[in-house]
Amino acid sequence: MKLSLLLVATLLLGSSAQGFEQVAYEHLRSTYKNCGVLGPSEHCFPKDEVLVAIEAEGLTERLPGVRFFKSKLTTPYFEYPVVSVLVATAKRDDVYSSTVCFSPMYEDVPQSFLALFVGLHGDDKTARRDLAEAVAKLLAEITPQGRAESGRASATSAVAHVYSGERIWRSVQVDYDTDGVVQGVKVINPKADT
Repeated sequence: MKLSLLLVATLLLGSSAQGFEQVAYEHLRSTYKNCGVLGPSEHCFPKDEVLVAIEAEGLTERLPGVRFFKSKLTTPYFEYPVVSVLVATAKRDDVYSSTVCFSPMYEDVPQSFLALFVGLHGDDKTARRDLAEAVAKLLAEITPQGRAESGRASATSAVAHVYSGERIWRSVQVDYDTDGVVQGVKVINPKADT
C-alpha cells in the first residue's frame, strides 16, 4: 500500500539570490535521494531528472510568492514505475517552503498543496470558476493525457474537472464564503460518488 506523502520542507537560506527552482530541486534531491533498491512507499529523484517550470495561468498574479514546477520520480511499483509530481515552492521573507503533489492518478492530492489556495479571493462567478480551473490545470500537468475544463460556479463554490484522455479523473471544488474568499479546496474522485 502506498502511504500518503505529505511533505513540506522549509529551508532557511542565507542568501535571497537562490531561486525558486533551485529550492524545489534541492527539496526533491534531499527528500527522494534513495535511488538504490526501493522499498514500499519509497521514491527516487534520478540524478538526470529535470524540473520544468509551469506557467500557472490565473495563479501567478494571485500567488506572486509561489512558483510551480513538474518533474518525475521513480517508484518501487512494477505497474507504475515513474510518477509525475508537482512541486509548489513558496517564499516569504527569505524563507522558502516546498510542497510535493503526486499525480492524482497515483495518490490523493495533499492538503498542504490545496492549502496554498485558501484565502484567495474570487470577486464573481467567473473569477471563482477561473480559480477552480487554474488549480485543475496544475493537476492536469501531472496527469497522463491530462487536460482541465471548467465546470459549474455559484456564489459559494466553483468546480473544474481534470481529464485523463476523455475520462474525468478528478474534480476540483473550491468553496467560498459570502465575501468570495476561498475557505477550502477539495479534489474529488467522481467515480466514488456513483
